[in-house]
Amino acid sequence: MTNKFLILLFLVFPFSLMAQTSIKLNLQQGETYDQNTSNSVSIEQTVNGQPMSINMDNESQNTFFLKEVEGNNYIFEIKFTSLEVGLEMGPQLQTFTSEGGEDPFSKILKALTHQSFIMTISNRGEVIGIDNMDDFWEGVTKETQDIPEMQRNQVISQLKQSYGKEQLKSNYEKIFSIYPSKPVKRNEKWEINSKLVGAMSADISRSFVLEKLSKESVIIKGTSKISTNPENKEFTVVNGMPSRFEGGGTMTSTFNLDKKIGWITSATINQEMKGVTILQAQGQEMTIPMVINSLSVVKEGHACYSLD
Repeated sequence: MTNKFLILLFLVFPFSLMAQTSIKLNLQQGETYDQNTSNSVSIEQTVNGQPMSINMDNESQNTFFLKEVEGNNYIFEIKFTSLEVGLEMGPQLQTFTSEGGEDPFSKILKALTHQSFIMTISNRGEVIGIDNMDDFWEGVTKETQDIPEMQRNQVISQLKQSYGKEQLKSNYEKIFSIYPSKPVKRNEKWEINSKLVGAMSADISRSFVLEKLSKESVIIKGTSKISTNPENKEFTVVNGMPSRFEGGGTMTSTFNLDKKIGWITSATINQEMKGVTILQAQGQEMTIPMVINSLSVVKEGHACYSLD
């Protein structure tokens, strides 16, 4: 009986090893990888007892040129090839685009598409750094000298809340920071912690599971808990006004990878937040209850991952 058990264990053990898969970036220097993203945000808030709704949409087409490979790290030059921003607040609906808009906001979006910045990322999806942002914004400023300085600075200040160094790092971590640190098998889970930065700062505890692994595809699903630090009383300047968000929420995500080339064929990230924003104005504080829901969608580009 013991011998039969050992033989069975010997037969099962190597197959268990084979069922594990290493999911990591394996990209080629000199190649360009594409990624298109869209973000929709809805905000329900109460100001002085009056309900107010704000809807925002953001679409971008991006190219990632792999300039250099350093060990397990990849150094990308990233460009926005197209940008579009939509804003709906009450009866007002505004759309701005880098594709030929003549208003100041659209002109500055167009200038953004003529610049580039550097992102360093590990083969496990950790965003190590965002660089060259000073040159990025200097190029935008030089290209938009026909816009009055005060108006130009105001628009650039607003855009930095979405395309600033820390905000870009946070956004790319949402997409890339999904890979396990070791080989995993189907239904196995792993944890990754990250931060949400910008107008709203919070800690994100992310849990992922390898849901499907076939000859054609890899599907990773994630659930996350988002929470602000109750001891953090610092304010961030948003649109010229100091503000702080207190609250929490959840995030669910699905990432579909093509197993042959590994690039994300589709991804959705749903985020739900509830809390209050505290504003400082003229030495006084105003508390605004709000509910924030967002949906981010990533569309297929071209790249290669190692799934061995």
